[in-house]
Formats: sequence, C-alpha cells, structure tokens
Amino acid sequence: MNAFGRGPVGATLLALCACGTPGASYLSPVRSTASAVVVGTVLDSTGTHPLYPSRVELASGSTFVLGDSLGRFTLPAVPRGNQTLRVRGIGFIEQRISIVVDRDTVRLPAIRLWRNHTLDSVRVIAP
Repeated sequence: MNAFGRGPVGATLLALCACGTPGASYLSPVRSTASAVVVGTVLDSTGTHPLYPSRVELASGSTFVLGDSLGRFTLPAVPRGNQTLRVRGIGFIEQRISIVVDRDTVRLPAIRLWRNHTLDSVRVIAP
C-alpha cells in the first residue's frame, strides 16, 4: 500500500490522471539513456534464406544472442554510441559491422553472410 491507500498501479493511474488538472505538473515519459535494443535479420549471401543458427554479439563480448529460425535477432542492453557487432554462422565467414546506437531501438538492414568453403575443422561426437 502507498500513501494513497492503493497499490502501485492505482498510484500510477492517480498520478497520470492528475496531469490534466489545473496546477498539476506534466509527467514526461522517462527514456533510458544507458542502453538500447538492436534488431535485425541474418541471411545467406543471396539474401533469400535465413541463416539459422546465427550468433550476433557485441565485439566486446559482453552480450550475445542467437537468431531464430527466420534469421531474426533482438540484442538487448546495447550501450549507446559507436559499437561493433560480430555476426557468425556455422560454415559462414564472420562479419564485423559498425553501428551507431543513437535511439532506443536500432533496426538494421538485413545482414548477409558468405559461405566459408574451407572449415578449420569439424568434430563429430556420437554416443
């Protein structure tokens, strides 16, 4: 309970409703300035097939995500400013992409990876 005798939702609604009354302060939305979300899609070199699985990470290695079966990814908690992404897929050449994170959600154009025709090694483990 809070000072208004209501739970947190009731207090929020009361505060929002007070904005339209004379003498009430205007409440502006709070924007996060520390980090943002980067979203995109990873495709093969032709741009017609999603790359699955793919891994998208900050070059610093602090955050990574795996793309879904349609090649889509959402990378949360990306610090604002200039960043470098590493995009990888099994059997594909890694791409490093420079981006500018200057808003809450950064939508990237499709990222294309090219096949690596020579793998360093393949290890198969079977029971």
